[in-house]
Amino acid sequence: MNHGDDEIAGSEWKVLYRIGGTAALVAAILFRRNLAEEFLFFRSVGIIHSGPTALPTNPQDWFHLLQTRRLIGLTFLNLFDAVNYALVGLIFLALYAALRHVNRSLMTLAIGLTLVSVTVYFA
Repeated sequence: MNHGDDEIAGSEWKVLYRIGGTAALVAAILFRRNLAEEFLFFRSVGIIHSGPTALPTNPQDWFHLLQTRRLIGLTFLNLFDAVNYALVGLIFLALYAALRHVNRSLMTLAIGLTLVSVTVYFA
């Protein structure tokens, strides 16, 4: 493959590179582990003034939380982890596109395992 073909192939993947880069930035800035615990900590020290002071302990409390404070309830149920896993899938697709010329077999294995793990998480 000559240099001209590399430029054409690179421009075809440019959108995926941008999507992967954006997904990586969003994942790094917005998504962290243990959002429920962070919320409860900020609530206990007075930074956040409303919402529950502890995780619900029974189904009735969970339903009440989800009916009254939907976003907090979904945060406690780790909904944002699902969004984070979707972003990880996009990041690895972009990495595959960028590194497929370096070692196609290892990149195929990496993207395959990533897509399996994302699928298993959503299942």
